[in-house]
Amino acid sequence: MLFSRRDVQRAICRSSALVSREKLSDYVATLNATRIQSFHTEWELLILSRLSSKFSIQHEPVTKGRSRPDIVAKNPSGGRSIIADICCVSDEEARNRNPVDEFFDVFHRTATKLGVSTGTFDIRVAGDVEGPYGAARVELAIPKPHEMAAQIKRGFGKWLKQLAKTSNTMELNYSHMGIDVTYDPNGKYQGGSYLSYTSTYSIKGNPIWTQLDKKRKQLSRSKTPGLRGVVLCDCNCQTIGTTGRHGTDFSYDRIVAEFFQQQSGLDFVARVWTEDKQRSWGSRWHTKLNLKYCYRTSLCQAEIEFISSFCEALKLLPQPTKNAATAAAQYRAGQSSILDSFVGGFSVSDRIARFSSKEFCKLLAGSISSDQFFKEHTSSINKDCLIREFFDRNLTLGRSIRSIRVVRCENQNDDWIEVEFGSFDAAVSDYRSPPLPL
Repeated sequence: MLFSRRDVQRAICRSSALVSREKLSDYVATLNATRIQSFHTEWELLILSRLSSKFSIQHEPVTKGRSRPDIVAKNPSGGRSIIADICCVSDEEARNRNPVDEFFDVFHRTATKLGVSTGTFDIRVAGDVEGPYGAARVELAIPKPHEMAAQIKRGFGKWLKQLAKTSNTMELNYSHMGIDVTYDPNGKYQGGSYLSYTSTYSIKGNPIWTQLDKKRKQLSRSKTPGLRGVVLCDCNCQTIGTTGRHGTDFSYDRIVAEFFQQQSGLDFVARVWTEDKQRSWGSRWHTKLNLKYCYRTSLCQAEIEFISSFCEALKLLPQPTKNAATAAAQYRAGQSSILDSFVGGFSVSDRIARFSSKEFCKLLAGSISSDQFFKEHTSSINKDCLIREFFDRNLTLGRSIRSIRVVRCENQNDDWIEVEFGSFDAAVSDYRSPPLPL
């Protein structure tokens, strides 16, 4: 999930007065299924929950037309209501057309099957921007998924078998059909590079324009009067976070500006997307939620203020626990965010240690062994188990535990267990003579 499970559960509870019981049960079932559609449901519930805290809204009300808008927000000043749809945008279509990650996986599996068990590969995939300006797209030089294994064996099989049979001490290169591979017998990490296939080279053939046009038609079919708009949510779309003018590719700003010029039927568009940031140089990265919106300048001032108030309410959304790319990858893999934890992020000082509450519960429940727990809390530098060393050192010094507390993290999927040792305690150590007076 993009947001913490606690935030999503709160949104489910807050939406219960807004969404029908049957629809809410469908949403919960979709979230628990952990598939890519769950990403869309997560966004919709969070947005409905936040907007309902500030406005009187209806969710998918019955209309005179053939479709139901996601949101109808009543104007507190008595003017036109907002009729809006929540829409997720992703680069899934471009990824399905250029499954380069799958190609890398198949190549490595094929190399292993053919006997290459050491060294690393750096795979460089050629690509080209095909089509006229304004309607082009990126195509990578990789075979279709069902042809990958056969094509790799046909093009690289003989070379890979030779690598398996001979002892190589230097880098070797081999090229086939626009794919260049370098083998490093002493390498530590696999590598790969390719042309960015998620850059937008078509003003209309992109997920932003496609979804805006789709929602424009849906809102029109509802035949509901009001200020019509779309809230675009980031489900791993590169273009949604771009601004200004680029070179040969088109930014989000340019796509939406062109859409407003060529199409009618939408009065405003809001976008919410994730971005990884550092608070200061050298500090840890964190994921930030960004919001921007635009509207037609032909609207009156009162309508602009209502739209601005509606969109600004989206700033009340909680901060995500990860970026959209990571969340999408987890959803595609069917990986539940129940598995998310603070494991690996422990901290140890002289008398205080912090570690994952989830992992500690698993240890006590017998779900994981003590060996596994200690392995998860091992220094990457000297391979010492810092948690084991922490307890052993304090017990050796004759200290006992002063306190154990839970550090609650409401917007995360885990909490910290904090253990603090006190001073000397005869209950855990041999008797000692008191220190001499100064």
